[in-house]
Amino acid sequence: MFEVFRLYGHKMSCDAFDRFRGGDGRFKESLAKDVRGMLQLFEVAHLGTLSEDIMDEALRFTRNHLESLTSGNVSSASPHILKHIQNSLYIPRYCNIEVLVAREYISYYEQEEGYNEILLKFAKLNFNFCQCHYIQEIKTLTKWWKDLDLASKLPYIRDRSVESHLGGLGPYFEPQYSLGRIIVAKTIMIIVVADDTYDAHATIPEATVLTEYFQRLNIGADDKLSGYLRIVLESVFKVMGEIEQEMSPKGRSYSVKQVLERFKIIAKAYKQLTEWARKGHVPTFDEYMKVGLVTAGMGDYAGYCFIGMEDINEKEAFEWLNSNPLLIDALNVLFRIANDVGTYETEINRGEVANGLNCYMKQYGVTKEEASRSAAMPKLCTPLRCDIHRG
Repeated sequence: MFEVFRLYGHKMSCDAFDRFRGGDGRFKESLAKDVRGMLQLFEVAHLGTLSEDIMDEALRFTRNHLESLTSGNVSSASPHILKHIQNSLYIPRYCNIEVLVAREYISYYEQEEGYNEILLKFAKLNFNFCQCHYIQEIKTLTKWWKDLDLASKLPYIRDRSVESHLGGLGPYFEPQYSLGRIIVAKTIMIIVVADDTYDAHATIPEATVLTEYFQRLNIGADDKLSGYLRIVLESVFKVMGEIEQEMSPKGRSYSVKQVLERFKIIAKAYKQLTEWARKGHVPTFDEYMKVGLVTAGMGDYAGYCFIGMEDINEKEAFEWLNSNPLLIDALNVLFRIANDVGTYETEINRGEVANGLNCYMKQYGVTKEEASRSAAMPKLCTPLRCDIHRG
């Protein structure tokens, strides 16, 4: 009941978990005998908020026992249960994409004793039906990207068709949101073109010019732009114009205009990162995060998703988004830190010294390993995960 209420945004007291504590106030060790119950408690503990200490305790208690269970040489649990636990410890259910959780659970459920054969059959049919949609969408995106022919014109850019489509699966995996997923993927792919230009190619003067045109959101016929900058800008404006044209008959052009306004903001942040990189300047961690949180782009991503959500009021959605909700702030920090830790080696090797991990190392005089532990998870991410459930 607690889990259902929390999932649907209703406040429900976590006092219900007090019954799992012993006289010393700690969680009863006898709970560890119920492996399935421990796993369920572990998953539910991720729905806690910052002030709910009991949820933090539940998370530590269950994680310690579950890790011990999966790392031991001898265990009474079935292999499929241990695999299910390992998957949950790696990426907990409420930190994962819903359709991926469903696919993993199907494999787990069919190895359970006494499973419902009809239910399992329908679950597989439903997933296969969705998968057929996803394959067709990726085919559409692949052809669209090939027709743009940007790879030959801008050889430094990345092809992120599949990764961008996965981004569209996050907010909505259902078949009826096929157009929405394609729009999200196209928008991510075209903004990656701009991102790669700032990161890997543009000089400081070129980045300045690029940013100026993003503020204008158009290119005049007489504007004198170097060849590749014109290609970048024309491609971005063309793709977003096509999306607006497609959504206008559906009454959704407002969302596209709002996304373009957000492009102006992120372009300025990209320009700052380019200046730091080209000058070899390592800002303080605090200075970096002011810019890095903008380039994390979780608010922008939400905006991309709103375009294809035809069952919501787009103006109300963007009023909420433009109010800088706590949820978006928390997601920006989580993404920024995780991304900078994961891409540290790549970015340093290509001269991008303004990386969050590198800035933290310089400001606090610590090693990479110490910075990874200090900057990434314990100090920032745990309370922010709680903010996500509050926001």
